[in-house]
Amino acid sequence: MGRAIADLVAVTEGFSIAAAVAREGAGFTSLAGALAAVDADVVVEVTGAGAGAPPAGAPAAPRGPGGGGGTRRDAEARAALERAAADVAVVDAPNFSLGIAVLRRLALMAARRLPDWDRALLDRHHRAKRDAPSGTAAMMARDLEGLDIASFRQGGIVGEHTVYLAGGEEELVLTHRAFDRRAFARGALAAARFAAGAPPGLYGMADVLELGPDP
Repeated sequence: MGRAIADLVAVTEGFSIAAAVAREGAGFTSLAGALAAVDADVVVEVTGAGAGAPPAGAPAAPRGPGGGGGTRRDAEARAALERAAADVAVVDAPNFSLGIAVLRRLALMAARRLPDWDRALLDRHHRAKRDAPSGTAAMMARDLEGLDIASFRQGGIVGEHTVYLAGGEEELVLTHRAFDRRAFARGALAAARFAAGAPPGLYGMADVLELGPDP
């Protein structure tokens, strides 16, 4: 994901990389060293299992712990984000995809208007993804109470989430498919651009897309 963001930055006007950081031994500088050596407008943090909160002064903080490579923050990391948001703009989301942000909003709208319908979600990712359900599926489960989730890890599937709402005589199906990880990188740059100009606070991708408050 970090490399996908770096590749997109290289061809996107208005962005440049001040420093890149990865786990020890990956060929990059340390986080402390990077932040001490550069003057960046936005820090984009993409972390997996067991990762803590981003450093203070990190306006765009997208992902956090769950399983290895997962996307869920624990309570301690969430509290640290909230503390940081008192001083800087923090965009926190388990998934940077712009399409997922819209899918979440559509699913919320549908579920609130069809409260008696059954709800389920299919979560499909590549075989190397270690967390199941995905952080996105976990987010949807928090949104839609009573949501049944089925997770499959198959082949090279980048990411697919399908929400099913079923009534007695009809069914509504909402699907998002990611064909390339650049989709998440593109959303990360949108979040970074938003964070760079936003007042202090804790935001989500719905704020980046100006979708308004949850229905």
